[in-house]
Formats: sequence, C-alpha cells, structure tokens
Amino acid sequence: HPELLWLHGGAVGVGAAAVLVIGRRGRGKSTLVTSLCATGASYFSDDILPIDPATRMVLPFPRAAEVRRDPGEEMPPEWLLEVEKDEVDVDDRVAPGPLPVRAVLLPRAGRDGGVSLTPCSAAEAVMAIGEGCWNFAEHGARAAATIGALASQVPVVRIAFDDGARAADAARAWLSGTGP
Repeated sequence: HPELLWLHGGAVGVGAAAVLVIGRRGRGKSTLVTSLCATGASYFSDDILPIDPATRMVLPFPRAAEVRRDPGEEMPPEWLLEVEKDEVDVDDRVAPGPLPVRAVLLPRAGRDGGVSLTPCSAAEAVMAIGEGCWNFAEHGARAAATIGALASQVPVVRIAFDDGARAADAARAWLSGTGP
C-alpha cells in the first residue's frame, strides 16, 4: 500500500483513539505495546505502523508481537539478526479498525531508573517520528505535513522505563490526566 505512510513503530488503541509508540530498534516499543495490551489496550502493531496521510488514521497491522528477552540492554548493529525474542499472544486484543491518533510515546527502555515521562517539543517529535518513516522520500511534502500535524496536534512524551508493566501504568495515568 504505497499510499500509506509506513513508520517504524507500534500502536495501541486506548478508548476511541490510538497511541503511537515510535522509536529506533531496541528502545522498548514492543515491550511497551504488549504491556499496554496487557492492561486492556487493543493491539495495532509493535514494529510496523501504517498511517493514512489523508485522514491521519492509524490502521491495524497485526503481525505476531515479539519482545526481546533482554529489554533495556543496548543493541549494537551486529545483534540485528541474532537478537532473541519471544512471541507474545495478542490475538484477542487486535484492533478492529482504524483510529485517529491521540498521543505519541517515544520509549527508552533501560536497566534502572524507574519510569519517567518528559514532554517533547513539536520539533523533537517531528524528528523522532520522521526518522522512522520508511517511505518519507516517496511522499515528500505530504509525509512532512502529516508528521508535522501529528507532532503539533497531539501530545508527545519521552517515556524512559525499566519495567514494561510500570511503564504501561504510567502511560495510562498520563493519558487519563492523572499522571505526570
């Protein structure tokens, strides 16, 4: 589907909207997505994320979710084909259809430090989202407009965490307005 923007990221449905989880490999996208699904979110994807640039709706792309066995450890390039992952069953949580974007989380899994959420500027958000757009060049100005609109119209936070379940709780609290 070349008409879609394809991002390196995941997404979950929370209520009537989607939350994007965007980041480079090894940042904890799958851990956060599957942890949010364990708390009731619907599953869109944990690695490849299609967005319709005309509507800015996220479409489900429900490949089998996989979580690294050792999240939070730096992942050098030579690990790309060797990293061990476990499949996580999210079949009963697959989103039934497209949803608008409500928020963007930029994860950073680590070994210690608990969970922290830090708001991002629109410029930081554009860079983080745009970096993972696999077909940006093909869409050009349309991709830039879509990513710019997302970054300026929905809240974007960096979420650093050492535990997926606690990160999911913190993200849900933030989304509901009861967290930091």
